[in-house]
Amino acid sequence: MELNVVAVSYLSLIVFIIFVEILRKKETFVDFLSWFNVIFCLVYPLPAFLLEADFDHQSIVLMYDTQTSYTTEIRTTIAIFLGYFCVVLGFYNNSAKRFGKFFIIQKNKNWKLILYSICLLSFAFLSIHLYSSEYGGILLAISQTNLIRAGAASTETEGTLLFFKQFIFTSFFSSYLLASIVFIGKMKQNRIAILVIFILSVVISFVAVLLSSGRITLINYCLGFYLVSIICNGKINLKIIIPGLLCIFLIIMYGKAFFFSLTAIPNGFENVMDTFVKTLDNESEKTTKGNHLYTFIINFVFPVHSLDASFKESYNPTFFVDLFYAFLSIIPSRILNAIAGIELPLSIADLNSVYVLKITPKPTTIPPGLLAYGIYSMSWPGLIIVSLVYGWIGRFLQSILIEYIQDIYWIPFIYVLTLQVWADFTPTGDLRLYLVNYFWFLLSMTILLVFIGKIYFRKPTAS
Repeated sequence: MELNVVAVSYLSLIVFIIFVEILRKKETFVDFLSWFNVIFCLVYPLPAFLLEADFDHQSIVLMYDTQTSYTTEIRTTIAIFLGYFCVVLGFYNNSAKRFGKFFIIQKNKNWKLILYSICLLSFAFLSIHLYSSEYGGILLAISQTNLIRAGAASTETEGTLLFFKQFIFTSFFSSYLLASIVFIGKMKQNRIAILVIFILSVVISFVAVLLSSGRITLINYCLGFYLVSIICNGKINLKIIIPGLLCIFLIIMYGKAFFFSLTAIPNGFENVMDTFVKTLDNESEKTTKGNHLYTFIINFVFPVHSLDASFKESYNPTFFVDLFYAFLSIIPSRILNAIAGIELPLSIADLNSVYVLKITPKPTTIPPGLLAYGIYSMSWPGLIIVSLVYGWIGRFLQSILIEYIQDIYWIPFIYVLTLQVWADFTPTGDLRLYLVNYFWFLLSMTILLVFIGKIYFRKPTAS
């Protein structure tokens, strides 16, 4: 078997990233760039390598449907290499680290953090109740998650409460804060009560995951706890990492079938199990057409297809005007239209979905990914600007939090959560989609740092 030059170049990039990650000096065992390297390899060079290598003519498995195509495009290869090195260059820009040190976070009183965590958890529970009431209750909403994601589910009050879906994941934020109190802060007073509330937050977080049917969301939530332990202990626990990786593999491979089986909830638990087994049987038939590696990678291939499409399709560059629309998208469309008469245009993700699937109207939303976002915005200059700024922001956020990771017990969890949210823009690459998905994080973090932790700006001293 011979590999073409392009396939070898992608494989070389993966080896290079692994080599650099092992050798480079880091402020924590896993830092922002470490997580970016993992996500980047999963969504760019690895899928691109498998598409180019086409082992036993299996690359067809990595296509969305018969309309989606992929042919060797040297611009795609150059963009992946250029984008990666620009992100690294932005990350290691001295100004990012220097500006990050201008921010000071004060220690807070424990009772404030506990009260804030409980308030966040209560708000998450209220949001879950209000959002699910649109579909007849929590169980019925969970049973319709696949229809909801496809935009085919009907609501009982014409969608007036759908806005609250943005806040159901404040339970994640609450859960991490409570975990920091229990496992790092090790408070002795009311420890049992706080532990019970933490367990409740885990349950509510799991319900939020079921309502979103998000496999990656579930993985990120669970991984957060393990990443904190790595950062605090400075080493990887092999006894946990091996079964953990197995769980991640199972969630990615079978999570879709699990969430689909929840459609049978109204018919009872036995029907849920029957639907799950039948779905697995259907999936196994597809898997026989390709090996398990290709079936696994299909979950991460969309940024490569998007980057490929961004070079081949004809469109007008956005010149980053979507940044303005991203903030407007937080406001419910009905309110925005009634007050200001504004109708938001199609997002980059909407256009990208049409370009990738070659179908109008689009049956699903396919995020463009970081690199295609740059190309859609301003071609090659856009790719360079987006990658540099993205890397700079990552180091800037890391520099703010790293100063207090040993001094303030809740910072390690916030550090990991911020790391995950920042890195998720790599596969997302659409500001409107990204801001709506993580508005809960921005709101929770702002309240924590401004009103609870008291962050403020320290003027630089003259040298």
